[in-house]
Amino acid sequence: MSIWIDKTWYLLRRKSLQSRDRRLTLLAQGLTGVISHCKTGFSDADFGRIERALARTGNQRLITVGRAWWSAYADAVAADDASYVAKEAILLKMCRELSVGELGYRDWLELYRICLISGLFVVGIELRQRAELAVLVEAEADDASIDTLRHAMSVLIERGSFDEARTVLNGLRQKGDDPDLMEHADWLLRLLDSERPLAYLRPDKFPVEAEVLKATQGASIALVGPVPTRSPNGPEIDGFDLVAKFNYRGGPGGRDPDTQGSRVDISYFNLQQAKFIARKTNPAFISDIPFPVFVKGKGYRLLGRYTTTGRVLMNLQWLLFDSEFNAGPNAIFDLLRFAPATVKVFNTDLMLTAGRYRGYSQPGGEEINYSHSFAKTHDPLMQFRWAKLAWSRRLIDGDERFCEVMASDERDYIKRLQEGHGAIARENLRGRSQ
Repeated sequence: MSIWIDKTWYLLRRKSLQSRDRRLTLLAQGLTGVISHCKTGFSDADFGRIERALARTGNQRLITVGRAWWSAYADAVAADDASYVAKEAILLKMCRELSVGELGYRDWLELYRICLISGLFVVGIELRQRAELAVLVEAEADDASIDTLRHAMSVLIERGSFDEARTVLNGLRQKGDDPDLMEHADWLLRLLDSERPLAYLRPDKFPVEAEVLKATQGASIALVGPVPTRSPNGPEIDGFDLVAKFNYRGGPGGRDPDTQGSRVDISYFNLQQAKFIARKTNPAFISDIPFPVFVKGKGYRLLGRYTTTGRVLMNLQWLLFDSEFNAGPNAIFDLLRFAPATVKVFNTDLMLTAGRYRGYSQPGGEEINYSHSFAKTHDPLMQFRWAKLAWSRRLIDGDERFCEVMASDERDYIKRLQEGHGAIARENLRGRSQ
């Protein structure tokens, strides 16, 4: 009877649970209850708790992977450091035995997200690969939706299968998808396929883009990330034609001449930072930045009146397979629209650095559980693949640390990411404090 109560509970809240943040938060709460109960073994009652947690979030289909899989999942999350590798290996073996056809691609993605919030990143990419295979199959159907075709095209781009991606793009055109988005996708495919297309602008929405093009086309650009470093990159950074940074708040912050370079010609502002600047600081410094860029339209509405050269980033979120780009890939593919001669990335390692802190502050505080953010907003495998696409096609370069990360394969990257962030997530689900 209780499972029907949970299904009814979901139906009454279905609209609010379309929010991935709310849904994953509720899932994490339910799974925490399971892990805290099954430290001495996985019982029928524990399986029932998982079934209820899934039903309450509209994910009851995920129970079809079986009791044994969920038992191995719970064992891996509950494992201590000494036994984790062995428990992970058992779960990995079970994942590889799952048939792609057991679930739709959206269900595989949700199971992947569950693994991310659980600190099981290595296991998660096995499930994401099943999501990729499933969407490619679903996209072949005559009645495939526009969303399904977009996601299939994204997977093909991630895999470097550009000709197949163009075939899907033609299918989207035939279904009447937005012509502006189709033009954007066509430009992107030509860029990634080494055709070096002309700049891709949208002066109808932001006339300032023509001014940005004059400053950027054929220029060298240093894209400077927030990772703390002792590498003396500052003089090299300041030697570029333009220097782009993230969430600059005015003053000396982010402008260390030894490691970050003293200049800020372009600054990308996410919504959180735009809100902070608008409410907690004097935003007048925005007028001193030659080209401020706002990741979200709301950020521009908050701060746009302080600049005559601001614009909203042309986001690729409509195309991406899962979630959205974080700061680095967003800036990379935005800058490439303006046909620079060179983009070199500094002080960025795609979240591998230990001791990353909210707001990019200096090390010294407690560790933060970023796994929920990975699942909700910034799929880490997607970030890595798209950044590596740009790097491997020689559209961007990087400092020694960035190139070292890009030279690794995706399984090694995910394993290292899990080493830095996974244990915190697993501890949270076990009900322990950080």
